[in-house]
Amino acid sequence: MRNVFISLLFLMWSLSLESSEIPYVRLSKQERNKFNTFSILKYIKNNFKDLYCLAQRESAIDTIINGKICKSEIDFTAYNGRGYLGAWQIKESYARIYGYKEVTLEAFKKDPSIFPPEAQLYVILNMKYKNMKHLEKFYKYIGHKFNHIVITKEGLFFSAHLAGVGSVKKFFDTKGKFNPKDRNLTHLSDYLDVNSRKGVWYDKN
Repeated sequence: MRNVFISLLFLMWSLSLESSEIPYVRLSKQERNKFNTFSILKYIKNNFKDLYCLAQRESAIDTIINGKICKSEIDFTAYNGRGYLGAWQIKESYARIYGYKEVTLEAFKKDPSIFPPEAQLYVILNMKYKNMKHLEKFYKYIGHKFNHIVITKEGLFFSAHLAGVGSVKKFFDTKGKFNPKDRNLTHLSDYLDVNSRKGVWYDKN
């Protein structure tokens, strides 16, 4: 665990320089409390707002409070039958790529502690860093409109998380004509546009 935090701190220093319709399977609140800690949620919200919002989109459930749609707590133990795990619905193969060789869908279903919140954060930060390096050539569009969408770093990251870096590149190369969607009918452009209510947006609660 200590090595995870050391690696995480190094990655944070470096940074300063695919979803489906299958229902999530959830543990009881008592079981979730062992992993879904207030401290790490607060840490993510304060330091990585984009990741916090993405996690709300990926693993939190819509609830209605006083007639207003709100998001429930982020669930680090959520998974679906296609092998997407945790708060950011990270594909199990990516967990293994970044060092968590024991993480499989079946193993996670039996014991989510094999891929705890701090490990999930470490993997998603690595994924973000790698994806954004591949998308650097599109930074020239940041702050400008492309295909009626104001481009932001957050939108580039969100869209790559949904459809992959290759699809984002193809979207730009085809001037938006290539615009794939997931099984929930959410298009790449919905994630690219941070103001789209079909994608990832900051004004949730």
